[in-house]
Amino acid sequence: MIWNLDELEEVKCDLCGSSMTEQIFLRADGLNVVECKNCGLCFVSPRPKKDLIAKMYDRGYFEKGKDECSSYGYDNYFGYSNRNYLLQRWEFMTNLIFDITKKRTGKALEIGCATGEFCYVLDKRGLKVLGVDISNSAILEAKRRYPNIDFFVGSVEDLPEKEKFDYIFAFEVIEHVLSPTEFFKTIKRLLSKDGIFVLSTPNYNCGKKVGLEHWIGFNGSFEHLYFFAPEILKMYGEKTGLSLMEWFTDDVEGVIQIHNKESFKKAFIKKVLNKLNLIEFSRKVKYYIVRPKYEFHCAKEGDGNDLFMLFYNK
Repeated sequence: MIWNLDELEEVKCDLCGSSMTEQIFLRADGLNVVECKNCGLCFVSPRPKKDLIAKMYDRGYFEKGKDECSSYGYDNYFGYSNRNYLLQRWEFMTNLIFDITKKRTGKALEIGCATGEFCYVLDKRGLKVLGVDISNSAILEAKRRYPNIDFFVGSVEDLPEKEKFDYIFAFEVIEHVLSPTEFFKTIKRLLSKDGIFVLSTPNYNCGKKVGLEHWIGFNGSFEHLYFFAPEILKMYGEKTGLSLMEWFTDDVEGVIQIHNKESFKKAFIKKVLNKLNLIEFSRKVKYYIVRPKYEFHCAKEGDGNDLFMLFYNK
């Protein structure tokens, strides 16, 4: 998507308020990625106006696989194969997070819950769970899959003042919000005393390591407005009264995919199955019969692409 000038607006640094920035990258959608000269926060400016940003998160956002040219959203989030992957990934992450925090009970909130797989994993562990997402279609699917879990369509800011949670999770959310400062303030308001906040986001330091022109963070997911390094997120926590417990990354290198013969072969098979209206059937077969096992690895204070940070409410 290429934006018109009248659809864009300049923004100051959300972390320190400075207007002094340096352009570091021009994305394929025509938008500038800049870095604050004062604090180092990386963000898009000018960026699409608020009402236009909201329109990007329809059902199509979760079905990127139906539009191979799309640079927004997720590849078939509603599909069976993705569900299997997510359930295994979240089982691994839940074990890791609980080992770090030593906290395994209470009320949990997931912001940006999509189709509810992480909420399901938490529910199985005995936590009382609420899932929130701005996508009505995603919440409808989550309710269909997991009818015994509470799900809510809307923004986390819509939750009442009295609500308190022992755990708040926000995976791949903060890079989408209009103001990370306001987002952190909302988290602070909703966390109980000694509550835990866990977030994940693409690791800007990984981009610097592999080269910004090769980093997937700047070559896809063009709905992202911010790009965070661990030290920047630590500053956000300190700004709003949340203390950093620990951070780690996965082992994904974060380099844009280079198409080879094997990837072209897979794309061709997918195209044929789609033409024959058999692609969803093939995904169901894979989900119910093949059930591939995935391996996940994380490194404490690593340089992988997916960054996970744990904060607690002092």
